Amino acid sequence: EVVARTATQWRAYASGSPFPDAEGERPNLVLLGLSKRPPAREAALELRARATAGERVELRGDAIWVDLPRGSGTSKLTPAALDRAAGSAVTTRNWRTVQKLAELLSRVAASTR
Repeated sequence: EVVARTATQWRAYASGSPFPDAEGERPNLVLLGLSKRPPAREAALELRARATAGERVELRGDAIWVDLPRGSGTSKLTPAALDRAAGSAVTTRNWRTVQKLAELLSRVAASTR
C-alpha cells in the first residue's frame, strides 16, 4: 500500500509534534503515523490502552503521533497494532525523517520558483 501526502500537509506535520519535549531529547523515538484512510476516531484510545512505560499517543487530524521513550523493541505499539487501531495500513516516520523530508520539500519548492 502507498500512503502519500501533499507538500502542504507535510509542512504542517513538520511544524511540530504533540511531544515537543521529546523532539529534542529523542527525535528518533517520536513517530508520525499516517494511514491510508483517515484513522478511526477511537484509534488513540485503543493505542493508549496498549501503551506502557511512559509511551504516549495523540491523534491530530489525520496523523497518529507516538512517543516511545524506551524504543520500539518491547513496545506493544507495534505496526500491526497501529494498522488495526487506525482501520487501514499505517506507515511511520521518526521526527528526524519528518524534518529532513520537510527540508527537501523546501529545497524543491525554492528550485522551482
